[in-house]
Amino acid sequence: MTLQLPRPGTQRLAVALTALLALAGCSPGAGEPSADTAPDPAGLTEAMFGHVHAVLTDPDSGQIQLATHLGLFVVDPQEGIGRVGPALDLMALAEGGAGRLLASGHPGLQSDLPDPAGLIESHDGGRTWVPVSRGGRSDFHALAPYDGGLYGWDGALMHTTDEQQWSPRADPSDGGVLTASPDGTTVLVSDGEGLRRSTDGALSWSGAQQGPPLQVIDWSDAGSDVAGVTPGGVLWSSADGGQTWTAGDQLDAAPQAIEVRGTGTGRLVTVVTAEGIWQATGAQPLAPVTIEP
Repeated sequence: MTLQLPRPGTQRLAVALTALLALAGCSPGAGEPSADTAPDPAGLTEAMFGHVHAVLTDPDSGQIQLATHLGLFVVDPQEGIGRVGPALDLMALAEGGAGRLLASGHPGLQSDLPDPAGLIESHDGGRTWVPVSRGGRSDFHALAPYDGGLYGWDGALMHTTDEQQWSPRADPSDGGVLTASPDGTTVLVSDGEGLRRSTDGALSWSGAQQGPPLQVIDWSDAGSDVAGVTPGGVLWSSADGGQTWTAGDQLDAAPQAIEVRGTGTGRLVTVVTAEGIWQATGAQPLAPVTIEP
């Protein structure tokens, strides 16, 4: 699915950085980046956002969306970085189909969203957000949509088929690291020590931990491709829905977010770390995304 992302326009890295510091209510001090000493674009994420909770990509345009503590940002390798919409503390972000975005977290000072926000949606690429359900009740730190439903983690694993009525599911982990197959029947969760796998929609789980201890994980929107990264920065991939795993590239920083799109030679993996944004197509190694300053 192609995302309809707003373009960042003519904003450049140094300008965006100054604006973010102002939003955060601080000014550059000793050791902090400033508009005149902007960080290397390949290593901008921690300096600008503090932490990235989710990432979405548009393979056609090359644009990347980041859900951060300061709101939703669009990264365009040629155009730079720009914030889209209000200042929100976005703890989760996912596609909801037909150009729709789903998210959760906390409202900013200028927002009239409930706190916590529950499940919220946007139909204009993140410029505006409206409540859907669980407002004032849930701060989802993970959202895993599938064709016909949605899983969310707000301290407990929850499930819905209409985005209004939610029911608890068996939850073998307290980490909120989860992903689901495109049909929603297979769910993977990680607790930092290993993976647990359910094949009945998170009603029951395999008895033993399996696979690597992934800190971030995502199931492709097509097929059985899954990928994740360990706390130590090792990329792991599975082509059979998390049953077997293959170790891949070693990153130099802990992961913050991951997205997988497509399958086989068309698979696109995007990983966000505190040091930058990395992407790989097919079996190619991960490479840093260079952003025009």
